Amino acid sequence: MWIESAQLNLEITGEQSAGPTVLMVHGAGGEADLWRSLAAHLAPDTRTAALDLSGHGKSPRRDTAHTLETYVENILAAVDALGGEPVVIAGHSMGGALAQHLAVEHPQAVRGIILAATGARLRVLPALIQSFESPDPGQAISMMAGAAFAPGADAALVDFYSQSLKRALPPVVVQDFRICDAFDIMARLERITTPCLILCGDKDNLTPLKYSSFLNQKISGSKLHTIPGCGHMIMLEAPGACAERILPFLHRLP
Repeated sequence: MWIESAQLNLEITGEQSAGPTVLMVHGAGGEADLWRSLAAHLAPDTRTAALDLSGHGKSPRRDTAHTLETYVENILAAVDALGGEPVVIAGHSMGGALAQHLAVEHPQAVRGIILAATGARLRVLPALIQSFESPDPGQAISMMAGAAFAPGADAALVDFYSQSLKRALPPVVVQDFRICDAFDIMARLERITTPCLILCGDKDNLTPLKYSSFLNQKISGSKLHTIPGCGHMIMLEAPGACAERILPFLHRLP
């Protein structure tokens, strides 16, 4: 689906049903295609819509600098394009930060949130930002792709993610990292009242389990599932296991 008014791309999978639509939001330097495998596992039971944020995937970059509010506007535009009813927002990493922000500031648009490999505060190593600012960000891409998976992960998955990062514009990735680095919703987590599912790989070194445990402690009624043997890219490493946790959560929504 192309949203002309907002210049955004949505990848729709699955049929419209009485259940909720799941709007999937990628992380820093990501794109909608990273959700493809998980969307396929969910498709028999629900409709998913994976969003390319501005400047990512098939969505063109804006002339002005991207901020957290830029991406919040993207998500709200996608909600409107999907019919205007509240959706479940599944956010990975930076996308999870956006989901938390939406649940606090725009709860009318949110039926539930799925927080995948994320945290209430997301610090980024200055060296990683500097590497993406260099004339040749290839080393940074290799470093990031290597750190994003559990040891022994399928080499084809690591390469798939690396190729995705190579398609990203380095200035957009840097802006994403700066958005993450400035993000801190720790003091406002208790304002989240929407149903919340938290997923984290037990081998995640980028947003380790303690981040997800903190979310679980502070968000009333939230449920935390650890995905064994997975790193940061859980929707690529274990889409079936993620779907097994997500579908019961969707079925329990009021």
